[in-house]
Amino acid sequence: MRSDTYMFQPEARVLVEAPGYLPQISRAFNGPDSYTNDFALKKGKGINGIVQLPDGSPAAAATVVLVEKNEYAYMDVGGQFRGGGSSGDLARSDPQGRFEFSPKLEPERIYVSHEQGFAEASIADVAKNGRIVLQKWGEVKGVMHVGDKIEPEQTVRLQNYSEQFPSSSGRPSMLSFFLKADLDTDGRFVFEKVPPGEHRIALEYRFRDNQNGGETPLSHGFLVVVKPGATSDVTLGGTGRKVLGKVKLLGGEQSDVDWKRDVHKLILVMPGVPQMPMNVEALTPQDQQLVWTEFNTRRQALSPEQARANERAARTYVLVFDTNGNFRADNVPPGKYNLSLAVTDPEDEYYNRRSIGALNKEVIIANEPNAKVNAPIDIGTVEMTVRPRLKIGKAVPSFEAKTSDGKAIKLSDYRGKPVLLHFWGLSLGCNSYDLQTLKEFQNSYGRSGKLAIIGCNLDPSPESAQQFAKSQGMNWTQVYLGNWNQNPVAGMFGFNGNTGCVLIDGEGKLASGPLRGTAIRNTVLNAFSAELE
Repeated sequence: MRSDTYMFQPEARVLVEAPGYLPQISRAFNGPDSYTNDFALKKGKGINGIVQLPDGSPAAAATVVLVEKNEYAYMDVGGQFRGGGSSGDLARSDPQGRFEFSPKLEPERIYVSHEQGFAEASIADVAKNGRIVLQKWGEVKGVMHVGDKIEPEQTVRLQNYSEQFPSSSGRPSMLSFFLKADLDTDGRFVFEKVPPGEHRIALEYRFRDNQNGGETPLSHGFLVVVKPGATSDVTLGGTGRKVLGKVKLLGGEQSDVDWKRDVHKLILVMPGVPQMPMNVEALTPQDQQLVWTEFNTRRQALSPEQARANERAARTYVLVFDTNGNFRADNVPPGKYNLSLAVTDPEDEYYNRRSIGALNKEVIIANEPNAKVNAPIDIGTVEMTVRPRLKIGKAVPSFEAKTSDGKAIKLSDYRGKPVLLHFWGLSLGCNSYDLQTLKEFQNSYGRSGKLAIIGCNLDPSPESAQQFAKSQGMNWTQVYLGNWNQNPVAGMFGFNGNTGCVLIDGEGKLASGPLRGTAIRNTVLNAFSAELE
């Protein structure tokens, strides 16, 4: 927790572990205070057992991973677990195949990797049977026929299939794995040492070397069953049409959008399956809530069997964009699709990803029996409204808001003097250094009218914010804009659930990007040193 923020009080606990003793954990600490905890450790042993090869002989030097509650085992190289972080506790089996872990608080599953096979077992099964028998690795081979040629931006990904709905066994997998395979000149690929089970294979586009938390552009994916000791042969693409189109932007220019930053796609519409609400951005927050409630109600009404069948039948085809808004999707089979576009601010850090535009539109790909594979079909131009970040030097549109005493003010009322807008919220964190700087500016320049400071609160409700502003001596003008994700003003300056300041000059033009910390002081003094003297 940062020491210069308010309101955030993460839950904390104390875990006590010692070799040969059962671990204990304290109750939760939810705020700053003094706490006393007494721990009386009891002797105990951790889970242990024997790993065996498929023929029953001991499996020496096997990698054994114990996964506790809310943790996962990870595999991103065929046949190898990734260590570190929350990847579980790793051990090696001895020459007799034996392994043992120290006592754990909430152990749930065990995974085993060996040169000759893979295994997964619950803690209860290991405690009961005392042994884990490996299954032989599977293998997936295939060929990719997406597009007219193999391109450098294409690779293939194989990852475990995670059901959104409960499975018949009721036991979700705690193994997260994704494997990548490059394509040869003929589009062929192979995955070796694959855990047996039902997995999803897909074409992965590499628009960027590092997506930094954004959605991975996976296309043409489907489920493949991998059996122990067997090879599964698959083909990606090879049918369908090349869908062409263009996006015309309203409210912005093509230079305001980085089409390769986000994932845009065609999503197959399946009969009888509730569809994601389309174009809800234009609705009021109340109407949006009603639309989403209705969607979730219809979705939850599906039987688990139908829901799982729908998941298995789902298909997505990624759109490949040029910088001018032209796009294509290769090898799309006939059917009804939802064209889904979602654009984020290209100037944002990747973890922020403020939405500046979205569009959902129904598209029909007709079935033409005599059409050549991947023959082009043009769906024309679609229009999408965007709300790009305001650029420095551009006039800032005026907006109206009410002060804490109910008075309506407009940004244009302050024309003729520099204005410092401070976007803040108790629910977002409020930087104490920023507040101190603003207090100094208010005392030095605000009272004399040389600089106008306007605090713009972005909390869900104004009451607690008003009390906080009063208690902290924030005696400059305070207005309430509403919840940060329902008001466009903060987003216009690039704020997306975070806090900071922007500077507007006396002509009403934007003089800075988002400012935090010492940048507030330096930017204001450097920009308006003459006016503030």
